[in-house]
Amino acid sequence: MIFEAQCEDKKYKIKLEKQKKMYSIVINDTKYEVPSNWQNILVLENKVFHATSYKQEKNQYHTFVNGRTVRLKLQTEQEKLHDSLAQEDEANHLTTSMPGKIVKVMVQVGDVVHKGQSLVIMEAMKMENVLKSPCEGTIQEIKVQEGSSVDAGATLIRIKIQ
Repeated sequence: MIFEAQCEDKKYKIKLEKQKKMYSIVINDTKYEVPSNWQNILVLENKVFHATSYKQEKNQYHTFVNGRTVRLKLQTEQEKLHDSLAQEDEANHLTTSMPGKIVKVMVQVGDVVHKGQSLVIMEAMKMENVLKSPCEGTIQEIKVQEGSSVDAGATLIRIKIQ
């Protein structure tokens, strides 16, 4: 099984194979042989540590190593691809995180926009909020009109990524 692990700001490629009474672990092209009855181990920077991990959420672990806590993220290649595709899909939509009323739409279909460019002004909680483009691209569809009310999570604009 192949994983990508991220420990704090460092990434590691891990290949794990169970053999008879051993695990073969390859981390960034360095191979380790570990007895299969070893539990709670962590191999980092060519060192083997006793570690205890607690799962926080999907693929996220808090790991206690030598009296220190590190955050560890583990993903299989398939999970990594799925997350990447989901991020791409999210990147080409302007959504709102709260309900509100559209005050002004500042673009039209066909306009070329830049990441961070103001697209919509929305009133929420008696304040005007400027919603900005999450990516560079061309406005493909505008799903709201000035004066319309929107729910939290609503897609306001679709952008074709360039």
